[in-house]
Amino acid sequence: MRRVRSLEYQFDTFFNAHVHDVRRYTATFVKDERVDDVVQRTFITAWERFADIPDGSERIWLLGVVRNHARNTWRSERRADALAAAIEHARPEVSVELTRNGYDPTEIAPLMDVLRDLNETDCELMVLSGWFEMTPTEIGELFDKPANTIRQQLFRARKIVHERFDDLVEAGELQ
Repeated sequence: MRRVRSLEYQFDTFFNAHVHDVRRYTATFVKDERVDDVVQRTFITAWERFADIPDGSERIWLLGVVRNHARNTWRSERRADALAAAIEHARPEVSVELTRNGYDPTEIAPLMDVLRDLNETDCELMVLSGWFEMTPTEIGELFDKPANTIRQQLFRARKIVHERFDDLVEAGELQ
């Protein structure tokens, strides 16, 4: 009596027979850091549609799936790049806000240097709190965080700013 192989065993055999070709083909389409993602999505699709894969054309079918997933990856990357560019373009220049209020850019240069040294969150908190005069409650609403959490983060950010200014004073770079 002939034993019927389980679906899992059949897929495992299928996977092992084609994974190297799929990986090599994928590497020609996407960045190195995306290869594993596309290969994974390809074999997930193959598992979901395993019964639909035409006999004798498994490799061609898989490579077609790779192309589709690679195209989706390209589109996602283009959208992400476009979004990042739009955000960067829409981001106001902090120095413009400061000089509009009559500050001399040379006078605030040390402050700008200190702010650039902060991590992104701390810098944003300091800008929203200091220049946009937002309360911790308002910032909390913006970030979808409790006001107490914002107060703690602001306290930490202000402490870092004070320490950096103290360092500048001690180094004689600021009076």
